[in-house]
Amino acid sequence: MKLSLLLEKLKEEPRINIHEDRSLKDDGSRVLIFSTVLPFPKFEPTWYSMVVKSDDEDIPNEKIEAILRHLWMFQLDI
Repeated sequence: MKLSLLLEKLKEEPRINIHEDRSLKDDGSRVLIFSTVLPFPKFEPTWYSMVVKSDDEDIPNEKIEAILRHLWMFQLDI
């Protein structure tokens, strides 16, 4: 899935926020930090960071699964 499509889908999900989005000066890579509050029974904040080389990078399904597993325990359908 292209990064732009993933970001659009994540913006539609109010429980996941893009906490930080910045570019690195050295090589132009982009750092994205996503955040959410875990559901019951934990109710605690958690973050997931991802570094991409370019805005049109293909994000592998394994990385998307890791985001969902870490942020929302696979309870979201993205």
